[in-house]
Amino acid sequence: CERGRRMGSEGVYEAPRKVIESIPGLKFIELPKMKVNSTCCGGCGMLKLTNPDLALKMAFKKLEEARGVGANVIVSGCASCKLNVTDAVRRANAKIEFLDLVELAAVALDV
Repeated sequence: CERGRRMGSEGVYEAPRKVIESIPGLKFIELPKMKVNSTCCGGCGMLKLTNPDLALKMAFKKLEEARGVGANVIVSGCASCKLNVTDAVRRANAKIEFLDLVELAAVALDV
């Protein structure tokens, strides 16, 4: 995802994972394609505005990836990803929730 790929030479991968893994009672499940090899959710570069069909197709692939590992929550720090994948979740009537990393932290802190 561009959150990792575009944030310096190392990317921002470990810090968000440490936050998630530090939340008691939460089981962190990594997607098969992760970090620099992660698949795009279709929210990149405002693709949803220029090619909404392709963006939605990509979001469905991300949703299926999450379903494939048995996730019931998808967490990301990317607002475009949240917007696009949430649309796919709604259209698929999927039983998966999408939370921004900050939203997850707020839930964990009961804020």
